[in-house]
Amino acid sequence: MSELSLYDWQSILEKLCSCNTRLHLDNKLDKKGIIKECFSNKFIHDTLSQWLAVQSQLCKWKKSKEKSIKYRAEGNSFYTKGYVYQSLRYYTNAVLLAPKDSEELQLAFGNRSAALFSMKKYQECISDIKYALSCNKTPSIRDIRLLIRKAKALECINNFIEGQEAYELANYMLIRCVEKDQKRLHRLKDEIQQGLSNLKHVAKPPKNEVNSSKTEEEFKLIMDSFSAKTEFPSASSKLALMKNSIKGRHVIARENLSVGEVIFIEKPFAFVVLPDYSSDHCQACCKKILNPLPCKHCIEACFCSQQCRRIAWNKFHKWECGFGLKLSYMIGIAHLGFRVALIGFTEPSNPEYQRVKDLQQHIHSLEADDLYQYTLTATVLVIYLENFTNIMMGPNRIESLLEIGGLILLHIAQLVCNGHAITAIMQEESVAGKILNEEQVRIATAIYPSASMMNHSCDPSIINGFKDEYLIVRAIRNIKKGEEVYNCYGPHFRRMSRQERQSSLLQQYMFLCKCEQCTSEEDFIERFTGYRCQNETCGGIVPIHGRICPKCLISLREDCVTSVEKAVAFMYSAKEAASDKNFQKGVQLAEKALKLYSLHLYKHHKYILECKDFLAKMLIYLGHNYKSYKYIEENIIGNKERFGNKSVEVGNELLKLCDVAVTVLEMYMEKKDTIKKNESFTHIFSNILGYIEEAQEIFKLCNGKMHRTYQELEDLKNIFEFKIPVYFSSYT
Repeated sequence: MSELSLYDWQSILEKLCSCNTRLHLDNKLDKKGIIKECFSNKFIHDTLSQWLAVQSQLCKWKKSKEKSIKYRAEGNSFYTKGYVYQSLRYYTNAVLLAPKDSEELQLAFGNRSAALFSMKKYQECISDIKYALSCNKTPSIRDIRLLIRKAKALECINNFIEGQEAYELANYMLIRCVEKDQKRLHRLKDEIQQGLSNLKHVAKPPKNEVNSSKTEEEFKLIMDSFSAKTEFPSASSKLALMKNSIKGRHVIARENLSVGEVIFIEKPFAFVVLPDYSSDHCQACCKKILNPLPCKHCIEACFCSQQCRRIAWNKFHKWECGFGLKLSYMIGIAHLGFRVALIGFTEPSNPEYQRVKDLQQHIHSLEADDLYQYTLTATVLVIYLENFTNIMMGPNRIESLLEIGGLILLHIAQLVCNGHAITAIMQEESVAGKILNEEQVRIATAIYPSASMMNHSCDPSIINGFKDEYLIVRAIRNIKKGEEVYNCYGPHFRRMSRQERQSSLLQQYMFLCKCEQCTSEEDFIERFTGYRCQNETCGGIVPIHGRICPKCLISLREDCVTSVEKAVAFMYSAKEAASDKNFQKGVQLAEKALKLYSLHLYKHHKYILECKDFLAKMLIYLGHNYKSYKYIEENIIGNKERFGNKSVEVGNELLKLCDVAVTVLEMYMEKKDTIKKNESFTHIFSNILGYIEEAQEIFKLCNGKMHRTYQELEDLKNIFEFKIPVYFSSYT
């Protein structure tokens, strides 16, 4: 095989940028002309064509009956042993690999529906059964069993009418079934009759009340109450889009805006799911999916429904299917530029596309190396379209492809400063297996033309939340009429130093930020990496760089630095002990580290917060619930100062507190007859409802009441409101 098989895309770029045949692009040309220069160069065209040919052979994107059967058998092995969650992953792989309209696909869907039913994921189970049923004129035992499972799933979600219909259809199929084993038929008949009998004795709600989703209802309420402007699509009628020579395009408040008020609801012109999340997020709407529906032709693309699959195919996937999607994952951010160009080229009259084309691009300000790499990336995509698709067939095909290439180059340049992360809150179990860490992760990259009009501030006035692909922007402070509305492009004053922010913004967005945090005397983040001034009458913070207290001008003692280094070593050993499941030793070492940290570092130094977080996790595992709870309470105070009272970080700490409180409540309810009233129970039960409500306020501000976490907290609040009085009434 060619030596090009050893090259990834970055290596190919480096090879073409460093060779003697490198082109010196004429930036007076338009974007199509720049692409034409690369495309017409024989060495570049041949190199990229050969690389694509090699990669297409290496890329495993085709369906495989044999692999599908293998994965389904492995799923069956896990399922029969009771490992239902593990089996689901194998069944999903079997679904993705099975050829379209094949018996293997129906079998894979059927087996996955069983796993979903066991997991109490009834809606997903019902969806899979729809694809699992065979199209045979003569029904099989398997079809009857699937219908019985569907009826039971419908019964579990209180959809009794459709449940009865499923049982009746199963009964009709049973009569027509030619199965020779009469005992099997009698067992199935008894199961159907028992199911029908059960349904006759329950109240039957109207169909339109069945399967209502709190999340969907909340989102519908937000959409229905949102008043947008025609001249500024997706923006609140309380906003105005302005333009001047100093700020360029920017957004101001036409009326006073309140904390929590929704000011943008925007569907992206296009988005791409990141490779790590491509198997559990829909390529058409970005919805998280437990039971993905595969592309009919490749194993790469997943969807939440037939409708989304059809929309994606018509808009872009027919040009990306298979190798194209694999290639797109290799080229990173350019994937979104490629998709935007494909959609835009096939929908040139779409006014939304014109708004995308009008976004800032900085293409003539790019460094020569950057422009050349972007051009090569756009060129390889043009060659892919030429060699691997039938797009724009006809006598003027090459000219049309070069036109698309120019658009790809434009959108790559735009996305460097206009690409927007779609994020989601993900849970990660700690090493202790008790407290869940929640973190915000990037699952996709999108382009939102209206929201892109907001200028940057390192201390923004808004927060971004998401419902699938929709961006929902809320005010996080009161904004007065006439004030500018600011987004944060990434560098935030609570997370990065001033120097880091300025460097990042200048490199990526080509401007020097002059917001209040960038022009103030104090660099906010320094305190959380600083030492305590050892002059007890001072109380100042000694920055890590310079090591002189700005208040009393006393230098930091060397023994302070040595002690902190010793504490860092203790923490390293503590984490090693935890990874070896020696949690007691981990606690002892971390407590030594915390003692030294507390003597020499600022009280909310990042090392202290990390150390307390580690201790809380270890202690809950060891059963020291109250000590864990107290450390988390202390960290909440530190995180409020570091990240802000309404930050996601504080919300996550409050969730950890709730986890511990649930553990304590379960312990109390189990042994309430023998447990005496004590300080730890009283402290936790006296404060937990307040903490839950505080967490709800944070997650409502970030994502609205529709968010899963808010709903879970609401359920938790109901439990505590019911059971806490039991504790206090027992000792009155």
